[in-house]
Amino acid sequence: MKIPLFPALAVVSVIAHAANAQGPNTRVPEGVRAHRDIVYVEGGHERHELDLYLPEKSQGPLPLIIWVHGGGWMNGSKDGCPPLRAGYVESGWAVASINYRLSSHAVFPAQIEDCKAAIRWLRAQAGKYGLDAGRFGVWGSSAGGHLAALLGTSGDVREFDTGAHLDQSSRVQAVCDYYGPTDFTVFVTTPGYESHASDTSPEARLLGGAVMQNKDKAARANPITHISKDDPPFLIVHGDQDPTVPINQSQLLFRELGAAGVNAHFHTIKGAGHGGPGFSGEDIGQMVAAFFNARLKNGISGTGTLATLGTAAPAGDPRAGRDGGRGRSAPEPREASAAKGFKIEGEHWTFREGDLAMSGILLKPGGKGPFPAVLISHGLGGSARSFGLTKAREMVRWGMVCIAPDYTHTGAGGDRVQFGASAENVRRASTCLEILRGMPDVDGARLAAYGHSMGGFVTIGLAASAPGLLKAAAITGSGISPQEGHPAPSTSTAEKVRTPFLMLHGANDTTVRPEQSASLKLVLDRNRVINDRLIADGQGHPIDQTMREEVFRLIREWFIKNGALGSKSK
Repeated sequence: MKIPLFPALAVVSVIAHAANAQGPNTRVPEGVRAHRDIVYVEGGHERHELDLYLPEKSQGPLPLIIWVHGGGWMNGSKDGCPPLRAGYVESGWAVASINYRLSSHAVFPAQIEDCKAAIRWLRAQAGKYGLDAGRFGVWGSSAGGHLAALLGTSGDVREFDTGAHLDQSSRVQAVCDYYGPTDFTVFVTTPGYESHASDTSPEARLLGGAVMQNKDKAARANPITHISKDDPPFLIVHGDQDPTVPINQSQLLFRELGAAGVNAHFHTIKGAGHGGPGFSGEDIGQMVAAFFNARLKNGISGTGTLATLGTAAPAGDPRAGRDGGRGRSAPEPREASAAKGFKIEGEHWTFREGDLAMSGILLKPGGKGPFPAVLISHGLGGSARSFGLTKAREMVRWGMVCIAPDYTHTGAGGDRVQFGASAENVRRASTCLEILRGMPDVDGARLAAYGHSMGGFVTIGLAASAPGLLKAAAITGSGISPQEGHPAPSTSTAEKVRTPFLMLHGANDTTVRPEQSASLKLVLDRNRVINDRLIADGQGHPIDQTMREEVFRLIREWFIKNGALGSKSK
């Protein structure tokens, strides 16, 4: 069945001054609840405020689109919010629009520090406002596009995170960049744009001096400088007749994202300038909606550049992707999640999408959610049922939705080439998290993971691939390897982990030696990541079995301590 595109998308226009032309009394659409002028930095600047728009009626934690206004870093405000006007909130999204200090108030990096502070505040308040902390997208135009792109590439740049809520991640999971500047040194030397090289240009005001006399500062403000392969997907849109920001700024960003293996799509609007009518076309609104639906609602992920985005989402309007197929009664196979291709019957589930086919078990607690959830990962020779079911039956008593997949090293016939923390197994683990986040009775802000042995390898690899997504993680009889090419994640992979980790290891383990969890702890300590490592004297590799009750107790306490589980759970 075709779902009609939301007609309001056709009115989106993000020319910098038009996006901010509406005043603070902008009409709030029917069915939308507005929370305006929320202070996100206590005792801070008058610009440290944001507006948050929520559906009056919604089910489950909501994905969030954060709008960052343009205006040359000198003007503009949160009052103009295209995603609000485009109907996203009525279609099951939360929308935030943020102010940040302008260049007249403070020079760079104040602007990106403010944007990150707003994101951390929103994550800290996710439970209060019903937000899914694992599904934050950012969208901005012009100067706002620059800050949106910088948010996307600087998720692992700790120097930009200052102030409160530092226990929360400032990463985002999707970026839409409308004609944002990137490499200022190329910008100001592009024929026709040389006026931006003066010490009175918007770029100079941002940096505190002329660009070519402040190349180090320009590099620090350049989103390209901070690109890494774990950056979120990007949609970049630019007009080929832009008189304000040369199109080479978006071309450079797209090229470097692709070189790093980041999922990106670049769309040129023929004849369009710096915003204006070219950006208000229905096709552009559909493309943006399809991008956010695919990345934040329907769980499509991956690496590499996209050739097209026109069919990325099952339906191109904001409303698609949240209610697919619910309402059928057991034991008929049903869509128990918004994730397309997911079916469950009893405790057993299957998932099929493209070349990915997987299965496993899933258990839910009784009562009404949303519940926290945990991904349980088995070791070599185990399976979702043989390993995961016993663990899930205990953890479901804590009040957690429990999912366990079969990995490539399942059983005697397991794949010994793609086992452990392989890209395929991390893909399966990530898919499980998307399945969980698509469930209306799961709290997407409280996701945890536990794995034993090779399942621990997958847990570490998952945490490294999606920093800030997991609230807490625990492993038994597992760790890392110093270099690439092993089933265990390498030291360089572990450098990306930001999830609080509990490591439990038997002192006499000869299968995965205790030195491997000690190596993980060294990396986490060096990066100031919350962690704890406990060694059990006289115990070997199957510590999850020989010390079953103690292991469960420690894991449960760890999940509670780090916010993945409420202390009132059984």
